[in-house]
Amino acid sequence: MEFHQMRKLVSRLAGVCLLMLAPTGFAQEHEESGRAQIVREAVKIISGNAYKASSVDWQKAEATALEILASDNSSAGLNASVQYLVSRLEDGHSSFRPVENGAQSPMASGFTPTPLAPRPIGERVESSGRFPIIRVNAWGGANADVARIAAATLRDVLNTTLDDDVCGLVLDFSTNSGGNMWPMLAGLLPIYAEGLLGAFEGADGKRVSIVSSGNSMALDGRPHFLNVPQLPMPRFLPSHIAILIGPRTASSGEIVALLLAAQANSRTFGAATAGRSSANRVFTMSDGSALVLTTAATIDRNGRKHWEPITPVVEAGDALEAASSWLSGQCE
Repeated sequence: MEFHQMRKLVSRLAGVCLLMLAPTGFAQEHEESGRAQIVREAVKIISGNAYKASSVDWQKAEATALEILASDNSSAGLNASVQYLVSRLEDGHSSFRPVENGAQSPMASGFTPTPLAPRPIGERVESSGRFPIIRVNAWGGANADVARIAAATLRDVLNTTLDDDVCGLVLDFSTNSGGNMWPMLAGLLPIYAEGLLGAFEGADGKRVSIVSSGNSMALDGRPHFLNVPQLPMPRFLPSHIAILIGPRTASSGEIVALLLAAQANSRTFGAATAGRSSANRVFTMSDGSALVLTTAATIDRNGRKHWEPITPVVEAGDALEAASSWLSGQCE
């Protein structure tokens, strides 16, 4: 091969190499640009939906998040950037689920870590005391059919417990860390006084009411999907209800408990709750990650807004003993 022919060949090969390298550089640049877009997407979602969004300067927050990303333009850097944005809310309940955490089911009112040893949504606690005890456990899931089964399971526990005419009932929420509140509420619905149970109040002040009527409930005036008319009602209803709460009572566990605690025939015992009784909503972003944002505060039937930890009426180291003593006095 002559020299000038070899030079042409080398030149062509160099061009081919450059063409082969170009897509790689473009892809990397596109990926980096894509991460910045995710940060901007997160800002738009959080600023437009979070309950405490108005307390944050989002222009400055976005600039800081992009600086964090610029210092570490990787998946870890992206996660740190979005986590920073969520932390600016300072609501104690919102969270970020990165892509590598895998898909997770949205909760109706708050993210709850998956328990190591799943328990039934409700269970009768054996006791030698005078008053029956039902433990209401955390329950997570968004599938409608599975949620109906959970509600029916808890209703069955309630009905079995109230098959006899008892004056007092103990409900133990002390280890209920939350999840999906609706199967809990639907299962226990007969012991809630009919009418307005409470509401969720958005940042704009608008309220979404929760109303009970007979064996059904309505959310913002519309029948709830968990209404199951064939769910049997208890033979008897308790005259007085003692509610056990504590620092492990959180999120939906707090909401279901506080909606009941607002009734005149109930009283809370134990210790202050976790203070995450706000309503959460899951927003899935374009890269598959998810923002779990607090979008509303919980209002009880008496119009009281709940945001801070719930302090029990009776603070006691032995909540069950204190509850039993109160019920005994009410049921003489």
